[in-house]
Order: sequence, then structure tokens, then C-alpha cells
Amino acid sequence: MSGGVKAWGPAALAGILALGIYARTLAPTISWAHASGDGGDLITAVYTGGVPHPTGYPTYLLLGSVLTALLPGDPAYRLNLMSAMAAAGAVLLLAQTVIQLSTRLGSGAGAAQVAGLTAGLALAFSPVLWSQAVVAEVYTLHALFFAALLRLAASPGASPFLMGAIWGVGLGNHLTLLLALPLILLATMRAREPTRPGVWPGLRLGSGLALGLAVYLILPLRASAGPVINWGDAHTLAGLGWLVSGQLYHGYMFSLPLAHWPARLSAWAGLLGAQLTWIGLAVGLFGLARLAQRERGLALASSASVGLVSLFALGYNTTDSYILLLPAFVVLALWAGFGWANALAGLWPRGGGQARRLPLQAAAALGLALPLGLLLSGYSAADVSRDRAAAEFAQGVLAAAPPRAVLVSHSDLYSFVLWYEHYVRGARPDIAIVDADLLDYPWYAEALIRHEPGLILSGQQSIHTPDRPICQIAADGRLDCLPAATRR
Repeated sequence: MSGGVKAWGPAALAGILALGIYARTLAPTISWAHASGDGGDLITAVYTGGVPHPTGYPTYLLLGSVLTALLPGDPAYRLNLMSAMAAAGAVLLLAQTVIQLSTRLGSGAGAAQVAGLTAGLALAFSPVLWSQAVVAEVYTLHALFFAALLRLAASPGASPFLMGAIWGVGLGNHLTLLLALPLILLATMRAREPTRPGVWPGLRLGSGLALGLAVYLILPLRASAGPVINWGDAHTLAGLGWLVSGQLYHGYMFSLPLAHWPARLSAWAGLLGAQLTWIGLAVGLFGLARLAQRERGLALASSASVGLVSLFALGYNTTDSYILLLPAFVVLALWAGFGWANALAGLWPRGGGQARRLPLQAAAALGLALPLGLLLSGYSAADVSRDRAAAEFAQGVLAAAPPRAVLVSHSDLYSFVLWYEHYVRGARPDIAIVDADLLDYPWYAEALIRHEPGLILSGQQSIHTPDRPICQIAADGRLDCLPAATRR
């Protein structure tokens, strides 16, 4: 068997097993589970040719548009499945990185393969990645791009142009991929060639990055068509800048009150231990120590990326900021895999020797027990295969609405699932949906009037219509309807 097949075989097995489990636990339709409240906005934007909330996520839109045309099932299910496929891809790449790195640094092919399979499956069934693999969100795709950059950074001969292109396209999915900069710098420095100027790898990186960032051009193209979901109206330079910069969310960055930092740090440490278990974390720290001895540059670059990701997530003042730690968990799995490969290497028979077969088998079984334990302990928490709460909520609200009603939502959570049922599934074409919190933005008011010309907005505070009932959606989902024009 060739070395390439030996490297990819266990990695592919890890990815396939992960995808199989994700498919069994996948949400059947739109979901609020696992902090996926933004999913309705993303799904609706994909299907209607629209532009979702900042930062616009053009890479997600592009891939989502392609895959939804190819995959079967409920519209939301298709994008849930895309999340599962991206997570499985991240698992595959991580496992392959462990195998290649461990083999290159002397652990031996057999030990490296077992360690790669173990690390890949441990990452697959880590609680945060698994939770994001079964709902429609951008984070497993983010993990996939980070795993790809980590794979290239671990390869001394990696192409700076390819690194830049993947980085650029990945930034089109989530801007926190900027925090992979230490890995980018490592790969660029390694690519210096004695026969060419030192600036040459940087130019290749920059050209690849520019090509990858071209994915952002789809945002003004989509916005110029005047879609119903058109955050920022990005066909103007000002609108595009507002959208791509994430200006709407700048107030969350590094705004966590100092009094909350001890609790957040404690939660961060707990999350690190929970992803691969405390045993996996200990093996990961051992792996980092061994990596620092064998390949100091990669150890420093990966540690720096973990530090940057952790600092950003710790300071981001939202309840779901823990999901931003996913790239750090990918690196932790790499360290754990490398540590396990080093531990197995001392037991692996060399030159046909059989003396250590029993302890080797025991060590390999112990390692594979870690992902099995994560699978069994985390299955019920991750499983959303019967979750229809969000869809049933939206369907109930739409069914209760009087004919030609204007439904006024005061929650993104409600607005997004209603958008999905109304604009994607075509439910209740006679009604209009208004997100009251977005009326302060001119781009939203303009899009609303364009698609619902019978509505009259008085300034940015009132909705009027001469002949349609206006229904406020209460916090519990009940409708409070008035037949005449009413205040927002």
C-alpha cells in the first residue's frame, strides 16, 4: 500500500464515520438548537438570492447555493447537511494532518495512523463541533477552512499562493479566520527560496489572498437585484463597508465587563477539558511539548493562533461566543494526535518485532476509547433529529394570522424562522412580515416598501396600512391583532 493511501485511509475513515453520526443526529428542518438562531436568515438568503446579516458570508452563500441545488430534502435540511459535510471535512483534514506530521517527525506510519484516526474521531465527537454539525450555521465551514490552513502550515513545502487563496475564501465565510495569521506567517517564511528574493513568497501569498477575497464580489451583485433579504444594501460602497466590517456587532468585541472575566476564564478552561476530555487535554499538552522539541515553529504558530482565538472569544460579550473557540479545538486535537503518536511510537513493533504487541494493542484501544466515550456521552445532547420546535412555531403563527395580516416581530429569533417559512417554503403568501427592530435602518425600510408596497412607514417609528390587520407577535408567540393602523 502506498504512503499516500496509508495517510488518507484512516483520515477518510474518520471523516466517513463522523458524517454518518452527524446524519443520524441532524436537524430535519430549521432549528433553534445549539445557538443556531441565525440559521433562518442564512437559509432564506441562500434560497432567495439575498444577503444575510453582517458580515454577509459570501462563501457560505456560494457553497450553499451550489449544494442546495444538488442535495435532497427539506430546504433547511440541505443546509444542515452542508454543516455536517463541512464538519466531516474538518475531521478528515485534521486526521490527515496528524498522520503526515507524525510520520514526518519520526513516529512511524503505524503509530501515526492510529493516532490520526483517534484524533479525528475525538474532534468529530467533541461537543461544540458536533453541535454545529447538525444545524445550519457558518461555524463548521469555519473549522474546515482553519483545518485546511493548519494542514498547509504543517507541510514545509506548502504553496503560499494556495495558502492565500484558501485564507481569502475562508475569510468570506468568517472574518475571525484572520486569527490564523500566525500559521500564515509560518508557511510564508518556510517558502523562502535561496534563488529568489525574500519578498517573493509574500507576493504569492498576497495574490492568492486577493483571488480568494474576490468571493466578496457576489454581495454587491446580489444586493443590486433588490432581494427581500438585503442587509446593508451592499450594492453601494457605504453599504458594502457597513456589511463586511460587521459594524453592527463592533460593540460586542472586547466589551465583556472585567467583573465577568473570572467566570468566563473558568468556562473557557472547562470547555477545553470537555472537548477531548481531560485525558485528551493532557495528551494534547504532552503533544505540544513534544512538538516544541521537534518543530518549534509550528508549535509557536499553533499556540499563537489558539491564544488569539481564545482572547477574542473570551472578550466577545455574547452568550454564544464559545462557538468562536472551534479553531482552538481543532489545534488541540492536532496536539493530542501528535502526543498520542509519540506515545504509541515507543510501543510500535519495528523491523517485524512482536515483543510489544500486547501493550501496543492496549494503548491503541485506550486511545480509541476516548472518541467512543465522547460519542456515547454526547449523543443525546447533540441529537436534534426530532427537533421541529422552530418550524412548528412559525407554522403556528402563520396559521393563526388573519388574511392579509402584517405580522410585526420584535425578535430576530422569530423573524428569521418566519422568513424561512414565508419566503422559502412559500407559506401564507398573503401576509407580510416586519422586523420591528430593523425599521431604524433605511436599507430595511426601503426593501420592505419595495416588496410590500401597500405598507406606509411614518418616519421610522410607525407602520400603517389602510386595509390590512396588523398583528404584534408576543414573546410567547401569541398574536395581538388590530384591524386598523397601529404604532410599531
